[in-house]
Amino acid sequence: PDAEATEQYEERQDSLLYVWLMSDGEVFINDQNVPMENVSEVVGPAWQASDEQLLISLRADAQVPYRYVDALQMEFRSAGAVFVVFATELERRLVTLTP
Repeated sequence: PDAEATEQYEERQDSLLYVWLMSDGEVFINDQNVPMENVSEVVGPAWQASDEQLLISLRADAQVPYRYVDALQMEFRSAGAVFVVFATELERRLVTLTP
């Protein structure tokens, strides 16, 4: 049972991409700095490799100008990715507070 749970966890991790958008437009994908104009080149292959099940968790500060959020969404769309979750500050606080 433990091996099966570990395998399921690893599968979920393979189908999850963490994207951080900074207030200056800088983008990090799974802790790797990626120029905004190259996001679709990173997300596209991951989307295909996941059998189009990839979930993107987008985390951005409230101070991020909308033009950067919009540009990032266009990159996701260009890559074919459609499952994007916008992580909120409240969600982060809840996750932090939960044991």
